[in-house]
Amino acid sequence: MFAIGLLIILRRDFGTYGLDVRVWPMELKRAIEMAAAKSRISPRWWWTAIGLQFVVCIVAGLFRLSVTQLLLLVTWQLFATALGEEIFFRGYMQSRLSQVFVRRFSILRIRCGFGLIITALLFGLLHSFNTVDYFSGRFTFAWTLAFLTALMGFAFGLLKEGTGSIVPGIIVHALNNLFWLMVMPHSAWFWLSRPSH
Repeated sequence: MFAIGLLIILRRDFGTYGLDVRVWPMELKRAIEMAAAKSRISPRWWWTAIGLQFVVCIVAGLFRLSVTQLLLLVTWQLFATALGEEIFFRGYMQSRLSQVFVRRFSILRIRCGFGLIITALLFGLLHSFNTVDYFSGRFTFAWTLAFLTALMGFAFGLLKEGTGSIVPGIIVHALNNLFWLMVMPHSAWFWLSRPSH
């Protein structure tokens, strides 16, 4: 919500940062078509893969959580975590940095530049604080999580550069988080480097 407040204060156009909700269905469709063209895999298979991963997450979640807890977790991951982080990091920060740094190189035929790299690194660095507990005096940084999150941030950033939209990143971000929390919860805690006691 910080990013939205910043855009309002600075009187920026929301559409410039991928926040025009009216075009999100079209942007998601375009992203699937782009992924299909680059991978030479049918769009139908991409939609199936997304749906299947969501179903696997929900079924795995039902073994561990009540329906209410599951709905709250899915809602939180989609609308608070994924939406909020994608709006700020890819929608605002990466868009602004990409205006400053020229898109000098190409990855998978997607033009990008140092704005993408800086945003991904900052995204990872922020997640290193997930294991810090200021109130108990525990300053254990999750460097493994920071590294993995920076890699994911790079992938989300490529989606943004390739499609011009944050919508695919929101979907992939939410599914990634749900997968780790629902399907592989023990591995998720391991990657968080949480102390065992």
